[in-house]
Amino acid sequence: MEIWGFSLCEGGQLPTHRESITHLLGQVSAADRGGMDGWFFAEHHIDPRHSLTPSPNLLVAAASQVTTRIRLGNMVTVLPFHHPLRVAEEIRLLDALTNGRLEVGVGRGGIPHEQAAWGVDGSEVSAMLTEGMQLLQRLLTEEAIDYSTPWWTGRAVTVVPEPTQEPHPPMWIAAVSDESVEWAARLGFNCSASFGYPELLAERLARYGACWERHHPGTEPGRFGALATVIVAETEQEAIRQGKATVLEQYEHFRQLFAKSPAPAQRRIAQYLAGVSLDDLIRDGLAVLGSAEQCVEQVTSLQSKGVDVLIAWVQPAGLDRGFAEESLGRLCQAVIPQLEKFGRSTPREDGAGGDVLTPRVAEGYVDRGMVRTDGATRQRRRVTNGEAT
Repeated sequence: MEIWGFSLCEGGQLPTHRESITHLLGQVSAADRGGMDGWFFAEHHIDPRHSLTPSPNLLVAAASQVTTRIRLGNMVTVLPFHHPLRVAEEIRLLDALTNGRLEVGVGRGGIPHEQAAWGVDGSEVSAMLTEGMQLLQRLLTEEAIDYSTPWWTGRAVTVVPEPTQEPHPPMWIAAVSDESVEWAARLGFNCSASFGYPELLAERLARYGACWERHHPGTEPGRFGALATVIVAETEQEAIRQGKATVLEQYEHFRQLFAKSPAPAQRRIAQYLAGVSLDDLIRDGLAVLGSAEQCVEQVTSLQSKGVDVLIAWVQPAGLDRGFAEESLGRLCQAVIPQLEKFGRSTPREDGAGGDVLTPRVAEGYVDRGMVRTDGATRQRRRVTNGEAT
């Protein structure tokens, strides 16, 4: 299982927003040194209490200059808020800046006040995401293309600079609905699910695998990621003392947000979160919290359910910053090494203890995930005369 970091970088925890963003980049640098596989940055707007990351791409660019090994990505770029050509150009540029360490997540953007801020009709975001994903894939794999959609048109478009990872970086869809899960599989993208309590997670995994097999028969499916709040302390009691109130407030915030959503999938999550306890969240895999030994058990439980990537929310709003740094350190020093004993392979800059990532894919292969120099074919499929085999 891969371990990726994640944080919304909520405002109000440090005296200034600048200090909060600097702190976030320091966490990414620590994760790079500590052996984590990657770090995802979110895109959110308008409300500083919720997030200070309106441009995940700028954060990827900044993080690329203070890290050497860790993979970096956005989870997600909200496609309905941006022109796909600009998205494609920034993907190419970021892939060069990161020296082939980029991964790209896309999503529809389901928060009504953010849609209103961008002047986007909430009833159209699903259609915009579908059109945007297909157009983005064309822009990253073809030259001199013409396109016309209800929202974007262009003629004779070739994206520069040239690709670093070919044909493009590993792609992700943050799936909220069944339709999003199916689109991820159909396009050969990796899939992530937030708030994946057991029944919902099992449904998403089954749908993703079945749809992948229909469209890419006989090939390994892409990676499936799950988001969980991660708090690692010396003891379970300390983890509860430091994290319980923060974790419950965090999920209550999203319950209130999703309860107002027009999307049935988000309202379903809100129903699950109503009255949820910390024990429920730990049992159901939405929180990894306790001593290092307990966290290892909780992460391996997620892995046994079919999760390939744990997206570790390491700095929820309200968690003491000093304690959060200690928790991240324990995750890197006490949890990840134990996971490696269970078969987890961690890329390191000197090649020790895992496979070394390469920024390019062998000719004739379409990338399905992280490509490795040991010749492993997981998440790749052979293309012969335009047909997948």
